[in-house]
Amino acid sequence: MIGIAVSCVPTTAKVAQKIISKDNPESFVLGDALGANISGVITSAIITGIYITIIPYL
Repeated sequence: MIGIAVSCVPTTAKVAQKIISKDNPESFVLGDALGANISGVITSAIITGIYITIIPYL
């Protein structure tokens, strides 16, 4: 379920929490889902920076 949270900030993290809450109302994964979400955003920013830096040398 955490894997779906990487795609869109923070909408899919909330969707993941709602889906899990239907199966187990006592579980709370919003923090973990947001962590995966933010990690994806940071990774995308780093890769974009590397890509923009390397383009002139190609």
